[in-house]
Amino acid sequence: MKKRQKKSKNITAAQKQEFWEEHLPYEIDMMRATFAIAITGSPSQAVHNAMVESFLLHCRNIIEFFKYNPPCDFSPTFFTDGTFKLNKTFVNAKLYDKINQQISHLTAERTKLNKGKLGPSEWKILKDQIEGEIARMEKSLTLSARNSWKYNRPVTINSGSGTGASSQISSTGTP
Repeated sequence: MKKRQKKSKNITAAQKQEFWEEHLPYEIDMMRATFAIAITGSPSQAVHNAMVESFLLHCRNIIEFFKYNPPCDFSPTFFTDGTFKLNKTFVNAKLYDKINQQISHLTAERTKLNKGKLGPSEWKILKDQIEGEIARMEKSLTLSARNSWKYNRPVTINSGSGTGASSQISSTGTP
């Protein structure tokens, strides 16, 4: 399979700020929340599958950010000092490939056999590897990024009806 080359885009300061303050925290919050639900089970198989798929999709988005892989337009290096270097091997490559095969794409590599599917032990490995990369990034944040990083501030719980836009989810806690 031919790898796509990263195209250089002109990302504005406003786009970086929106990504940093809104979109990346949303992906992290959703990864954490859906992992907790997927691991404990759901009232129906359909809800369980939706939680697992959501968890793995958010994992994939975060992995693409940390690897600065297409189609992600943002890199952790946009928000870190010169000591942070991309580690494109931070996540288990076989698990990442399984996400692409089983969740994100309809491929011939999909399996109906449970032993070949991503399961709770693999979910935990993925989450732990991503959490490790988040922590590594946090150690190298620029002052500006550190000051606006959501996880430096107290957490508030949105007690709304939950009917708003999906991008308006509130954090219910840290890892």
